[in-house]
Amino acid sequence: MIVQKATGSGALAALCRGAAAAGLGCVAQWLLLQVGLELPLLPVVVLGVLVGSTSSPFGRRTIERLAGGRAAVPVLVLGCSLLTVLLAALELSVLVPAVATSASMHAVVVAPSRRRLVQSAVITAGATAAALLAQGLGLVGGLLPLPATALLALAFLAVTWPAVANAFEASARAAAERTARDAERAQHIAVLHHAAHHDSLTGVLSRRGLEALVADAPTADADELHAVLFVDLDGFKPVNDEHGHAAGDALLVEAALRMGRCVRPTDRIARTGGDEFVIVMTGLVHTGVVDRVVEALRSVVCEPVLLPSGAQVRVGVSIGAAVASAEKPLHALLRSADEAMYAEKRSRRQLRPLSS
Repeated sequence: MIVQKATGSGALAALCRGAAAAGLGCVAQWLLLQVGLELPLLPVVVLGVLVGSTSSPFGRRTIERLAGGRAAVPVLVLGCSLLTVLLAALELSVLVPAVATSASMHAVVVAPSRRRLVQSAVITAGATAAALLAQGLGLVGGLLPLPATALLALAFLAVTWPAVANAFEASARAAAERTARDAERAQHIAVLHHAAHHDSLTGVLSRRGLEALVADAPTADADELHAVLFVDLDGFKPVNDEHGHAAGDALLVEAALRMGRCVRPTDRIARTGGDEFVIVMTGLVHTGVVDRVVEALRSVVCEPVLLPSGAQVRVGVSIGAAVASAEKPLHALLRSADEAMYAEKRSRRQLRPLSS
């Protein structure tokens, strides 16, 4: 209902503008007849249609789209040429500099660049010179003698082109500020995204980051393998209780760094909570890579860790691995690896109880 009302209001406004333009045209035609000047009907109609179409919303959007692209210069040349021919046919060559300057102003505001400013100046000067030359050769008439027309044209350009240059500078500054704001906004969004998807302590992915990784996992070739490793630190709780939470945090950071040295650059590590980590490996061609990573984790993570207090501690690891073809979703591998890790932890506790 609201859309229909807005559309109806827009159509009514367009009709009102058209009626007003037609009325002004009739008044202008009557005034010209009073001074003995009768303009050809066809150029007047064409000029009116051209000006009206370019001032409409669709026309403005089309011109702005073209002015910002590669076709900007040809469109500007074509527009100025057409307007120059029409004005010359109406013996209004003296208005050519004003029309060309208006088009140039629009061009440098939509796409501000020094190259565009120079191009617009050359096109404006060319259109003005062409109109004066046509009047000088007697191809078209003029409201004023050629010397007066040339003098007014030069005076108009001298007055208006500093305004065009100022408009260019203002638009260029606005574009630069807009680009800077967009870059700052993008950087801010990237920081927020990183904070939302990464563990603030260790710098690896958080649980939310792992969920996003699993959800956005790309489709791999049928002959590729995926692997998920669940890694739990055995003996972390006694270290945390005896040496304090700061020592426990230092131990977690060191464990994450050591895991990073054991995996490939393409593998992703996530801390899902407490002393539990998950490693996602994609694009595997055989299971030997997984075996080497598991062996490295058992060796490197279990090495002694020197705490900030000077105390030296050691933890073990329980690792559950799940490997499957790329056709099996990663979330299914997560469950399998989780079950395998807890199965290993239970079997170890049956042999030698450990605090975790």
